[in-house]
Amino acid sequence: MVTEREVSGSTPIADSDVRSQVAQLFGESLFGAWPELEQQVVKPRRRNRWRRWLYRFGAVAAVAGVVSGGQWLMRPGLDRHAVNQRDNYAEELQSFLNDGDLARVSQYLPLVRDGAPGNDPNAATPAVRQALDPKAPKLELILGTEATLYRFFDADPARLSRILPHLDGPGASGQLRRLARLTLLSREERAAHLVELEQIHNDLPNRNDAEYLLATALEFKKETTPAREAWARSERLGPAWLGQRFEQAWFEAHDTRQGAAQAAQKVARQIQRVDPDSPWAKLAAGTFGLPQDSGAPSVRSDAAAPVASPVQIHFERLQQSISSGRASDLGSAKQQLEAAVAAIHQQPPFLLDAFDWLVAEKQVALARHLIGLPAWPRDEKLAAVKAGRLGAKP
Repeated sequence: MVTEREVSGSTPIADSDVRSQVAQLFGESLFGAWPELEQQVVKPRRRNRWRRWLYRFGAVAAVAGVVSGGQWLMRPGLDRHAVNQRDNYAEELQSFLNDGDLARVSQYLPLVRDGAPGNDPNAATPAVRQALDPKAPKLELILGTEATLYRFFDADPARLSRILPHLDGPGASGQLRRLARLTLLSREERAAHLVELEQIHNDLPNRNDAEYLLATALEFKKETTPAREAWARSERLGPAWLGQRFEQAWFEAHDTRQGAAQAAQKVARQIQRVDPDSPWAKLAAGTFGLPQDSGAPSVRSDAAAPVASPVQIHFERLQQSISSGRASDLGSAKQQLEAAVAAIHQQPPFLLDAFDWLVAEKQVALARHLIGLPAWPRDEKLAAVKAGRLGAKP
């Protein structure tokens, strides 16, 4: 059995004579010593790392300076662009307001409101945007639009928290802010400000909102003829304001004069002509006995998909409650009434008006039920007065 002989000692190449012979054999004189044969210890070159970081820092500083300088140079242009953009949005917003297209109004208002100074459009929480800067551009338009959407579209309490601080105290005596404040009130409260409404009507002619508010105040005071005249002016100035036209048709339907039903149907047809697929059109057709014709072309060629707003749902449930009350189905009537209250977030102006509607329809039991609901605004003086008219506890 043969075993491999263990190699001991240093390798031949380590011998100086061997190395010399190998070098001569392979041409050391021509090419120099082979690196494999000469083991050299080379110290690594020391690098100046601080210079590298200095270069990097300088590059970053240069980029930051360029960006900062660019922003400084571009800031005036960006500011002008933002102002022009907000002005364009404000024009669109005013156009939709004139047309009574409140679904579009609700979409465009934040574009005007949240771009105002003092409001951070990138705020993480809506609470930061709640406050409105008293010096905000388009403030009058914003306040009036918020009041309009609250009363005719969604009854959102957050709108009140934004605008109420601007409707009292210094600066609140302007005509437009007074209109916004009166828009928030119930009909009976407006009637108490009839002189003020007449003054605004004279000072600001050809405004649908002023005519509507005046009409509701005169209607509550049972001044039928001037109320009808104000309603007619409101219809002429705002034919596409569907919620207001519904209230106008309701006014006509409850008139004692001959032909009241036909007058109400005439106004209801106007609602159908504007937007036959609108929830207001369907409600008007059912309330005032019109055939529903959803195939008719809409006056609003660019109308958004029909959406039932909280205020529209409130009126619909209130109508259903009254219909069930007439049919002596008190249980269903109370359920519908409670649904009507929930739809408008239990807001006092709507509840006070609902009480008046129920009394006018001779639905006293439902009026008593409304007063007994937890949502009834017992802390308000007018609510106590209304309850006292039925001999009920406020």
